[in-house]
Formats: sequence, structure tokens, C-alpha cells
Amino acid sequence: MSVESNKAACLEFWRRAYQEGHPEFMYQALAGDAVDHELEPFRVPYMSTAQLAVGFTRVYLKAFPDLQVDIEDMLGEEDRVMTRWRMRGTQTGPLMGIEASGRPIDITGLRVDRFVNGKIAETWGNWDLLGLLEQIGALPPLRRGLFPALRSLAAA
Repeated sequence: MSVESNKAACLEFWRRAYQEGHPEFMYQALAGDAVDHELEPFRVPYMSTAQLAVGFTRVYLKAFPDLQVDIEDMLGEEDRVMTRWRMRGTQTGPLMGIEASGRPIDITGLRVDRFVNGKIAETWGNWDLLGLLEQIGALPPLRRGLFPALRSLAAA
């Protein structure tokens, strides 16, 4: 498959699963033996990566029914596509034991997908979960700026 067809498949994945709210599309987009390195700690023997991904996505769509996901950048090389995304919404439902806060979120993340025969076979993700938890009030506000010890170094 070409880089352009893999990028198009990624766009369709994001559009259908998140923007249109149909996570079950992941069953079509992911290879049967796909691995999502972010979800591996939650994996149970009887569930495929697609089942786990659909379940997690449904949890987030219920917690943030007005969820908006925008693709801010997409780069492809050989069999991989990197997507830089931004997610916004309001937590009006519970999120994994965290009661609905009514607060808005605005977070970003990166995802790298490796393709085999037009399907996502492997995924690596990195996103601002800490920022999400802070924004919905599940964590105290985090201190911004340089740590005190670094301030003195910066002033020197």
C-alpha cells in the first residue's frame, strides 16, 4: 500500500470512529492481530485489540458526548502514519469512576500507526492524559512554569 493510501485510511479511521462517533469501525480498520502498545496493559486474553479499543472509545464518547477530534497534522513514511490530533469536549458523563464534572477539556496527542495490507497492525500513542485529568478536576491544578531550583539557574 502507498503512503497516501495509508494516510487516507488513517483519516477515515479518525473520521468514522471519533468525529462521527462510530467506534465499531475499528473492527474494519484494525488487523485481526493488531497491537496497540498504549492498551497492552489492559489487554485480557479473550479480547482482541479492536475489542479493547472500541470499548475504551465508547467510554470516552459517553463521558464526552460532544467530543470533537481535529486532525492537526499527518505525516507518512513507508508503512507508518503519524497523526497529531486535538480533542475537545465537555465531561457530562462518568469517566472510569470519575463523576461527570461539566468541565471542558482541550488536549492534544500523537499517534503512530503501522500498516499491513491497508489495515492498522500496530499503534503507538502519546497524549495528555494528565492534562485531561486536571481539566476535569480529578487532579489538583498543576504548577506551571519552571521548578524553583531551575528558576535560579535561569536567572544566572
